[in-house]
Amino acid sequence: MANRNETIRGFGKCVHSSEFGKSEGHSITNDFLCNITTNFYKNSLEHRKHEDYLPFIYGERQIHSILCPAIYDSSDSLLIEAGVNRKKRGDDNVGTDHHGWVDYYCNYRKFIYFLEIKHSFYSPSSKIVKEVIKKKWHHADKQLQSVKKEITDWIKPNSKGAFRVAMLILPYFHSVDKDLSLNSDEILEQHSNINTTLKTNWSSLCLLNKKMSGPYEYDKSTEMHPAVGIYCKISDIHK
Repeated sequence: MANRNETIRGFGKCVHSSEFGKSEGHSITNDFLCNITTNFYKNSLEHRKHEDYLPFIYGERQIHSILCPAIYDSSDSLLIEAGVNRKKRGDDNVGTDHHGWVDYYCNYRKFIYFLEIKHSFYSPSSKIVKEVIKKKWHHADKQLQSVKKEITDWIKPNSKGAFRVAMLILPYFHSVDKDLSLNSDEILEQHSNINTTLKTNWSSLCLLNKKMSGPYEYDKSTEMHPAVGIYCKISDIHK
C-alpha cells in the first residue's frame, strides 16, 4: 500500500492510500483523487468557519455542495449528471434516459473519469460496517457496472483511457455520552478494516483535530466527529 500523508491546518491530519498499480494511468488517478479529497477537506473547513456544523453530516444530496467544487478545482473539465450514452447537440434523443446517468464525468490530464457518489455514516464505537453502508457501496458498484459498455462513447481519440470510480463519503460519529477514547492508531485500524470489508483499492482518512471534531448539537443527540473517510473502488482502464 502506498500512503501519502498531509496536514490541513485547522482541520486535521490526513492519509491517502492506494492499492492499485504504478502505471501512468494509476499514478495520475492517485494524484486526481488526492487533489479531490484535499479540496473536499479544505472546503469543509471553510464551510465550518462560517457555520456551526460540518457540511458532510447531512445526506447524499447535500454532500455535493462541497464535493462538486472540490472535483471542479481538481479537473480539466467536469459535467454533472452525465448521460452514459453520449449525444450530440441536435440529436432527438438528447435528454432521454435509456441507460442511466453517472454523478460526475471528469477529464484530468487526458484521462476520463466517471464518478458515482454515495454517503453514509460509521460508528467507531460499534466497530461494525453496517448493512446500510454495504448496500450503498454495492449499489454504486452495480450502477457503474451497468454502464461499462456505454461510457466508451465518451473516450475521445486523444484520450489516454477512462476509469469508473465508486466513491463513498463516510463521516465517523459517536455520542458524547459514550466514553469513547480511541487514539489515532485505533481509528486508523478501523479505517483499514472498512477498506478490507468493502474491498476498496483507494481511500483517504482525515483525523479531525479536537476543535473541529465537536461536540455538535443535533435535534435528538449531541455527537462528536473524530474523522471522515473517503473510500473508492477504481475500475480497470477502458480504452
